[in-house]
Amino acid sequence: MKKYLCVLLLSINTFTYANLNEGIAAYDQADYSTALMQFRPLAEQGNAKAQYHLGVMYHNGQGMIPNETQAIYWLKKAAEQDDVLAQSLLGIIYHNQRHSTKDDPQILYWYKKAALQGDIDAQYNLAWMYKKGQGVTQNYKIAYILMALVTQRPVIELTPDDRKIMLKNQNEVFNQLSPNDRTDAEHIIQQLEKSKNFAVDLQHLLDTHP
Repeated sequence: MKKYLCVLLLSINTFTYANLNEGIAAYDQADYSTALMQFRPLAEQGNAKAQYHLGVMYHNGQGMIPNETQAIYWLKKAAEQDDVLAQSLLGIIYHNQRHSTKDDPQILYWYKKAALQGDIDAQYNLAWMYKKGQGVTQNYKIAYILMALVTQRPVIELTPDDRKIMLKNQNEVFNQLSPNDRTDAEHIIQQLEKSKNFAVDLQHLLDTHP
């Protein structure tokens, strides 16, 4: 019985993988009706990647009328399964909502979740919150550390224009630091870049600077 069960699960996983890939290929070609047809059943079955893509389509209004409520619903489903892109986009959506106070705990929560997984958008947006003191106590040192983690990433992950803007903001934050804080920040950055438990170490840093 166990042997047949394993074969059945393998067949289901192969089917899911094929449908997900077909949906992604259709999405990339702007064939949103086909993408939706592939993503929705998988999303309803609990597939995090399909839930993420469905949330993106609702967010962007691709093949449908934009629907922020549905976008958040599906993105949360994926984010709760640790889909990093869903976590990052949720933070951005909450951050950009017209009625947001910028102190909405949902913004900080999802940015942190994604930042711990190394998402550069979340890390940079979280840095901005520390710089501005939005939802957290203003802390230029933490802001600088998070910005540096982004700007020191491989060139392929950032466009030249994005890197230029980020470095400008990073230098502005750096200039707000005392000599001791600058030295301490650089030391922490080196430790995080070499860390074998990045998420744990970054979480500890953020926990000690709420």
